Amino acid sequence: MTQLPKISIITPSYNQGQFIEQTIQSVLNQNYPNLEYIVIDGGSSDNTLEILKKYDQQITYWVSEKDRGQSHAINKGLEKCTGEIFNWLNSDDYLEPGALHKIARTYLSSGGNFIIGTTKIHDLGKNTTSEIITNEFATLGKTISKINFWQPSAYMLLEDVKKVGQCTESLHYGMDTELYIKILLMKGHKGIRVIPDTISHYRIHDTSKTGSQLNKFHGDVFSIFHQLALAINDKKNANKIEKIIAKNQIVEKYKIQLPFTFDEKEVRSINENNVYNYLNIFYTDKNVSNEEMRDLAKHVDLSLLEPNDKMITHKISTRLKWFSFLRSIKTK
Repeated sequence: MTQLPKISIITPSYNQGQFIEQTIQSVLNQNYPNLEYIVIDGGSSDNTLEILKKYDQQITYWVSEKDRGQSHAINKGLEKCTGEIFNWLNSDDYLEPGALHKIARTYLSSGGNFIIGTTKIHDLGKNTTSEIITNEFATLGKTISKINFWQPSAYMLLEDVKKVGQCTESLHYGMDTELYIKILLMKGHKGIRVIPDTISHYRIHDTSKTGSQLNKFHGDVFSIFHQLALAINDKKNANKIEKIIAKNQIVEKYKIQLPFTFDEKEVRSINENNVYNYLNIFYTDKNVSNEEMRDLAKHVDLSLLEPNDKMITHKISTRLKWFSFLRSIKTK
Protein backbone atom coordinates (compact mmCIF):
# COMPACT_ATOMS: atom_id res chain seq x y z
CA MET A 1 0.00 0.00 0.00
CA THR A 2 1.33 3.43 -1.01
CA GLN A 3 2.04 5.58 2.02
CA LEU A 4 -0.06 8.72 2.15
CA PRO A 5 1.98 11.93 1.81
CA LYS A 6 2.46 14.06 4.89
CA ILE A 7 0.13 17.06 4.81
CA SER A 8 1.11 20.15 6.80
CA ILE A 9 -1.66 22.56 7.78
CA ILE A 10 -1.16 25.85 9.62
CA THR A 11 -3.96 27.72 11.35
CA PRO A 12 -3.05 31.39 11.89
CA SER A 13 -5.32 32.80 14.56
CA TYR A 14 -6.20 35.91 16.49
CA ASN A 15 -9.31 36.37 18.68
CA GLN A 16 -11.49 33.89 16.79
CA GLY A 17 -12.51 31.93 19.87
CA GLN A 18 -16.08 31.63 18.66
CA PHE A 19 -14.94 29.67 15.58
CA ILE A 20 -11.53 28.13 16.19
CA GLU A 21 -12.68 24.96 17.98
CA GLN A 22 -14.70 23.91 14.93
CA THR A 23 -11.67 24.68 12.75
CA ILE A 24 -9.42 22.48 14.90
CA GLN A 25 -11.96 19.67 15.08
CA SER A 26 -12.47 19.73 11.31
CA VAL A 27 -8.74 19.08 10.85
CA LEU A 28 -8.30 16.48 13.57
CA ASN A 29 -11.50 14.63 12.66
CA GLN A 30 -10.16 14.02 9.15
CA ASN A 31 -8.43 11.03 10.74
CA TYR A 32 -5.66 11.53 8.24
CA PRO A 33 -2.76 9.32 9.39
CA ASN A 34 0.10 11.49 8.14
CA LEU A 35 -0.97 14.93 9.37
CA GLU A 36 1.15 17.76 10.74
CA TYR A 37 -1.10 20.39 12.31
CA ILE A 38 0.32 23.69 13.55
CA VAL A 39 -1.55 26.60 15.16
CA ILE A 40 0.10 30.02 15.35
CA ASP A 41 -1.96 32.37 17.51
CA GLY A 42 -1.14 36.07 17.73
CA GLY A 43 -1.69 36.35 21.48
CA SER A 44 -5.49 36.25 21.56
CA SER A 45 -7.29 37.84 24.50
CA ASP A 46 -10.49 35.77 24.17
CA ASN A 47 -11.00 32.06 24.94
CA THR A 48 -8.64 30.85 22.18
CA LEU A 49 -5.85 29.88 24.58
CA GLU A 50 -8.24 27.74 26.62
CA ILE A 51 -9.29 25.88 23.45
CA LEU A 52 -5.69 25.36 22.32
CA LYS A 53 -4.78 23.83 25.68
CA LYS A 54 -7.76 21.50 25.33
CA TYR A 55 -6.29 20.03 22.13
CA ASP A 56 -2.64 20.26 23.20
CA GLN A 57 -1.94 16.53 22.79
CA GLN A 58 -3.46 16.36 19.31
CA ILE A 59 -1.93 19.47 17.74
CA THR A 60 1.64 18.96 16.48
CA TYR A 61 2.78 22.41 17.58
CA TRP A 62 1.10 25.56 18.79
CA VAL A 63 2.11 28.92 20.20
CA SER A 64 0.25 32.02 21.37
CA GLU A 65 2.34 35.19 21.19
CA LYS A 66 2.22 38.57 19.51
CA ASP A 67 3.10 38.58 15.81
CA ARG A 68 3.11 41.02 12.89
CA GLY A 69 -0.09 39.76 11.28
CA GLN A 70 -1.41 36.81 9.30
CA SER A 71 1.46 36.55 6.80
CA HIS A 72 4.01 36.58 9.61
CA ALA A 73 2.03 33.92 11.49
CA ILE A 74 1.97 31.66 8.43
CA ASN A 75 5.72 32.10 7.91
CA LYS A 76 6.35 31.23 11.56
CA GLY A 77 4.36 28.06 11.01
CA LEU A 78 6.25 27.28 7.80
CA GLU A 79 9.47 27.17 9.79
CA LYS A 80 7.98 24.19 11.66
CA CYS A 81 6.49 22.40 8.62
CA THR A 82 8.05 19.18 7.34
CA GLY A 83 5.29 17.84 5.10
CA GLU A 84 5.02 17.26 1.36
CA ILE A 85 1.67 18.97 0.76
CA PHE A 86 0.81 22.28 2.41
CA ASN A 87 -1.99 24.75 3.06
CA TRP A 88 -3.23 26.98 5.82
CA LEU A 89 -6.72 27.03 7.25
CA ASN A 90 -7.85 30.26 8.87
CA SER A 91 -9.38 30.05 12.32
CA ASP A 92 -12.89 30.90 11.10
CA ASP A 93 -12.93 28.33 8.27
CA TYR A 94 -13.23 24.54 8.40
CA LEU A 95 -12.62 21.42 6.32
CA GLU A 96 -15.21 19.15 4.75
CA PRO A 97 -15.03 15.58 6.15
CA GLY A 98 -12.73 13.42 4.04
CA ALA A 99 -11.07 16.42 2.37
CA LEU A 100 -7.46 15.50 3.13
CA HIS A 101 -7.82 11.94 1.83
CA LYS A 102 -9.20 13.35 -1.44
CA ILE A 103 -6.30 15.79 -1.71
CA ALA A 104 -3.79 12.99 -1.08
CA ARG A 105 -5.40 10.53 -3.52
CA THR A 106 -5.51 13.16 -6.27
CA TYR A 107 -1.88 14.05 -5.66
CA LEU A 108 -0.73 10.43 -5.74
CA SER A 109 -2.73 9.53 -8.84
CA SER A 110 -1.97 12.62 -10.91
CA GLY A 111 1.36 14.02 -9.76
CA GLY A 112 -0.05 17.56 -9.78
CA ASN A 113 1.58 20.34 -7.80
CA PHE A 114 -1.64 22.35 -7.23
CA ILE A 115 -4.66 20.41 -5.95
CA ILE A 116 -7.78 22.59 -5.77
CA GLY A 117 -11.33 21.75 -4.75
CA THR A 118 -14.65 23.53 -4.36
CA THR A 119 -15.17 26.00 -1.51
CA LYS A 120 -18.52 26.61 0.12
CA ILE A 121 -18.99 30.25 1.13
CA HIS A 122 -21.16 30.92 4.17
CA ASP A 123 -22.17 34.57 4.47
CA LEU A 124 -23.33 34.76 8.08
CA GLY A 125 -24.68 38.30 7.73
CA LYS A 126 -26.90 37.43 4.75
CA ASN A 127 -27.52 33.87 5.92
CA THR A 128 -26.63 32.52 2.47
CA THR A 129 -24.43 29.71 1.17
CA SER A 130 -22.80 29.58 -2.25
CA GLU A 131 -20.07 27.59 -3.98
CA ILE A 132 -16.83 28.71 -5.60
CA ILE A 133 -15.67 26.25 -8.24
CA THR A 134 -12.20 26.74 -9.72
CA ASN A 135 -12.09 27.00 -13.50
CA GLU A 136 -9.25 25.77 -15.66
CA PHE A 137 -7.83 27.95 -18.43
CA ALA A 138 -5.86 27.09 -21.54
CA THR A 139 -2.85 29.32 -20.97
CA LEU A 140 -0.68 30.43 -18.08
CA GLY A 141 -1.47 34.09 -18.80
CA LYS A 142 -5.19 33.48 -18.57
CA THR A 143 -4.87 31.29 -15.47
CA ILE A 144 -2.97 33.94 -13.56
CA SER A 145 -4.82 37.02 -14.81
CA LYS A 146 -8.16 35.42 -13.93
CA ILE A 147 -6.85 33.56 -10.88
CA ASN A 148 -9.73 32.18 -8.83
CA PHE A 149 -8.13 29.82 -6.33
CA TRP A 150 -10.01 30.01 -3.04
CA GLN A 151 -7.33 29.64 -0.42
CA PRO A 152 -8.77 27.06 2.03
CA SER A 153 -9.25 24.60 -0.86
CA ALA A 154 -5.92 25.21 -2.65
CA TYR A 155 -3.14 22.79 -1.66
CA MET A 156 0.46 23.26 -2.79
CA LEU A 157 3.77 21.46 -2.46
CA LEU A 158 5.64 22.69 0.60
CA GLU A 159 8.95 22.78 -1.30
CA ASP A 160 7.40 25.12 -3.91
CA VAL A 161 6.17 27.50 -1.21
CA LYS A 162 9.64 27.69 0.30
CA LYS A 163 11.35 28.11 -3.09
CA VAL A 164 9.30 31.19 -4.00
CA GLY A 165 9.90 32.87 -0.65
CA GLN A 166 6.89 32.02 1.55
CA CYS A 167 4.31 34.75 2.32
CA THR A 168 5.09 38.44 1.77
CA GLU A 169 4.45 40.20 5.06
CA SER A 170 3.65 43.59 3.50
CA LEU A 171 0.58 41.93 1.95
CA HIS A 172 -2.09 41.38 4.58
CA TYR A 173 -4.95 40.42 2.25
CA GLY A 174 -3.51 39.09 -1.03
CA MET A 175 -0.54 37.09 0.23
CA ASP A 176 -2.15 33.87 -0.99
CA THR A 177 -2.73 35.27 -4.49
CA GLU A 178 0.89 36.40 -4.74
CA LEU A 179 2.06 32.98 -3.57
CA TYR A 180 -0.04 31.20 -6.21
CA ILE A 181 1.15 33.54 -8.96
CA LYS A 182 4.79 32.96 -8.05
CA ILE A 183 4.42 29.17 -8.04
CA LEU A 184 2.58 29.27 -11.37
CA LEU A 185 5.29 31.49 -12.87
CA MET A 186 7.94 29.07 -11.62
CA LYS A 187 6.24 25.80 -12.64
CA GLY A 188 3.49 26.67 -15.14
CA HIS A 189 -0.22 25.87 -14.98
CA LYS A 190 -0.24 22.29 -16.25
CA GLY A 191 0.27 20.88 -12.75
CA ILE A 192 -3.14 22.16 -11.59
CA ARG A 193 -5.59 19.41 -10.66
CA VAL A 194 -9.19 20.39 -9.91
CA ILE A 195 -11.30 18.19 -7.64
CA PRO A 196 -15.05 18.57 -8.33
CA ASP A 197 -15.88 18.11 -4.64
CA THR A 198 -16.22 20.38 -1.62
CA ILE A 199 -12.94 20.61 0.28
CA SER A 200 -13.52 23.50 2.67
CA HIS A 201 -16.01 25.96 4.14
CA TYR A 202 -15.26 29.69 4.18
CA ARG A 203 -17.07 32.08 6.50
CA ILE A 204 -17.84 35.72 5.77
CA HIS A 205 -18.80 37.65 8.91
CA ASP A 206 -18.49 41.11 10.41
CA THR A 207 -15.03 40.57 11.87
CA SER A 208 -13.55 38.66 8.92
CA LYS A 209 -11.30 40.43 6.44
CA THR A 210 -13.55 39.49 3.54
CA GLY A 211 -16.60 40.78 5.34
CA SER A 212 -15.20 44.10 6.47
CA GLN A 213 -12.22 45.02 4.27
CA LEU A 214 -12.89 43.69 0.76
CA ASN A 215 -11.48 46.83 -0.89
CA LYS A 216 -8.11 46.09 0.71
CA PHE A 217 -8.10 42.66 -0.93
CA HIS A 218 -8.52 44.39 -4.27
CA GLY A 219 -5.73 46.83 -3.42
CA ASP A 220 -3.32 43.98 -2.69
CA VAL A 221 -4.16 42.14 -5.91
CA PHE A 222 -3.89 45.31 -8.03
CA SER A 223 -0.51 45.97 -6.40
CA ILE A 224 0.72 42.46 -7.25
CA PHE A 225 -0.08 42.87 -10.95
CA HIS A 226 1.39 46.38 -10.90
CA GLN A 227 4.62 44.98 -9.48
CA LEU A 228 4.66 42.16 -12.03
CA ALA A 229 4.58 44.75 -14.81
CA LEU A 230 7.36 46.78 -13.20
CA ALA A 231 9.46 43.63 -12.68
CA ILE A 232 9.89 43.21 -16.45
CA ASN A 233 9.90 46.94 -17.23
CA ASP A 234 6.44 46.68 -18.82
CA LYS A 235 5.73 50.37 -18.27
CA LYS A 236 2.78 50.40 -20.67
CA ASN A 237 0.71 48.01 -18.60
CA ALA A 238 2.07 49.33 -15.29
CA ASN A 239 0.68 52.74 -16.26
CA LYS A 240 -2.65 51.21 -17.30
CA ILE A 241 -2.98 49.40 -13.99
CA GLU A 242 -2.25 52.66 -12.18
CA LYS A 243 -5.15 54.23 -14.09
CA ILE A 244 -7.48 51.38 -13.18
CA ILE A 245 -6.84 51.62 -9.44
CA ALA A 246 -6.90 54.47 -6.98
CA LYS A 247 -3.42 55.55 -5.88
CA ASN A 248 -4.30 54.92 -2.25
CA GLN A 249 -4.91 51.24 -3.03
CA ILE A 250 -1.29 50.57 -3.96
CA VAL A 251 0.48 48.85 -1.07
CA GLU A 252 3.32 51.05 0.18
CA LYS A 253 6.83 49.63 0.39
CA TYR A 254 5.76 46.46 -1.43
CA LYS A 255 8.02 45.04 -4.10
CA ILE A 256 7.48 41.60 -5.56
CA GLN A 257 10.38 39.19 -5.12
CA LEU A 258 10.89 36.60 -7.88
CA PRO A 259 13.79 34.38 -6.71
CA PHE A 260 13.48 31.93 -9.63
CA THR A 261 13.67 31.92 -13.42
CA PHE A 262 10.52 32.76 -15.37
CA ASP A 263 9.44 33.60 -18.91
CA GLU A 264 9.12 37.37 -19.35
CA LYS A 265 6.85 36.91 -22.37
CA GLU A 266 4.44 34.97 -20.15
CA VAL A 267 4.47 37.82 -17.61
CA ARG A 268 3.76 40.31 -20.39
CA SER A 269 0.85 38.11 -21.48
CA ILE A 270 -0.42 38.04 -17.89
CA ASN A 271 -0.32 41.84 -17.70
CA GLU A 272 -2.05 42.19 -21.06
CA ASN A 273 -4.79 39.76 -20.07
CA ASN A 274 -5.21 41.39 -16.67
CA VAL A 275 -5.68 44.85 -18.17
CA TYR A 276 -8.03 43.33 -20.72
CA ASN A 277 -10.13 41.79 -17.91
CA TYR A 278 -10.79 45.25 -16.49
CA LEU A 279 -11.41 46.66 -19.95
CA ASN A 280 -14.09 44.02 -20.40
CA ILE A 281 -15.62 44.86 -17.00
CA PHE A 282 -15.62 48.57 -17.80
CA TYR A 283 -17.32 47.82 -21.13
CA THR A 284 -20.55 47.19 -19.18
CA ASP A 285 -20.01 49.95 -16.60
CA LYS A 286 -22.05 53.01 -17.55
CA ASN A 287 -20.04 55.17 -15.13
CA VAL A 288 -16.86 54.72 -17.17
CA SER A 289 -16.47 57.32 -19.90
CA ASN A 290 -15.75 56.51 -23.52
CA GLU A 291 -12.48 58.43 -23.24
CA GLU A 292 -11.34 56.31 -20.29
CA MET A 293 -12.27 53.16 -22.21
CA ARG A 294 -10.36 54.28 -25.29
CA ASP A 295 -7.29 55.15 -23.25
CA LEU A 296 -7.31 51.77 -21.54
CA ALA A 297 -7.91 49.87 -24.79
CA LYS A 298 -5.15 51.67 -26.65
CA HIS A 299 -2.30 49.43 -27.82
CA VAL A 300 -3.83 46.17 -26.53
CA ASP A 301 -1.61 43.40 -27.90
CA LEU A 302 -4.13 40.96 -29.41
CA SER A 303 -1.43 38.32 -29.95
CA LEU A 304 -1.20 37.83 -26.18
CA LEU A 305 -4.95 37.33 -25.63
CA GLU A 306 -7.17 34.28 -25.80
CA PRO A 307 -9.04 33.86 -29.15
CA ASN A 308 -12.40 34.69 -27.58
CA ASP A 309 -10.92 37.79 -25.95
CA LYS A 310 -9.67 38.97 -29.33
CA MET A 311 -13.21 38.80 -30.72
CA ILE A 312 -14.67 40.75 -27.80
CA THR A 313 -11.87 43.31 -28.04
CA HIS A 314 -12.74 43.94 -31.68
CA LYS A 315 -16.35 44.56 -30.61
CA ILE A 316 -15.20 47.00 -27.95
CA SER A 317 -12.94 48.76 -30.44
CA THR A 318 -15.84 49.10 -32.91
CA ARG A 319 -18.08 50.49 -30.21
CA LEU A 320 -15.43 52.99 -29.17
CA LYS A 321 -14.92 54.07 -32.76
CA TRP A 322 -18.58 54.83 -33.37
CA PHE A 323 -19.69 55.78 -29.86
CA SER A 324 -19.33 59.55 -30.23
CA PHE A 325 -21.09 59.55 -33.61
CA LEU A 326 -24.03 57.49 -32.32
CA ARG A 327 -24.37 59.74 -29.29
CA SER A 328 -24.52 62.83 -31.54
CA ILE A 329 -27.36 61.26 -33.56
CA LYS A 330 -29.42 60.58 -30.43
CA THR A 331 -29.24 64.22 -29.37
CA LYS A 332 -30.61 65.56 -32.65
